[in-house]
Amino acid sequence: MKKTSKAKASKIKVNASNRYVVGKGKHAKIVECSKEEKKEILEKRAYLQAKRDLLKKLKAKHPVKAKRLKAEGFTPYQILGILSGSHKID
Repeated sequence: MKKTSKAKASKIKVNASNRYVVGKGKHAKIVECSKEEKKEILEKRAYLQAKRDLLKKLKAKHPVKAKRLKAEGFTPYQILGILSGSHKID
């Protein structure tokens, strides 16, 4: 993957299939990548967003438990199990 500067980023058409915007606001970079790499970036973003959403739900029920799970690096599936009650933790 090759990153470009912000000055170049404003001139590049983002809708090209081999380019992708990574980051938000002033941290945004346009990355040139293959379709497989682009798919990986999208999957990683979706995975992290799902984890954030689930931790937010868990924090409403159990604030201390949510903080611990975030620190220990639980997966979204494990957090979902804890929310549903099928997965128990100490």
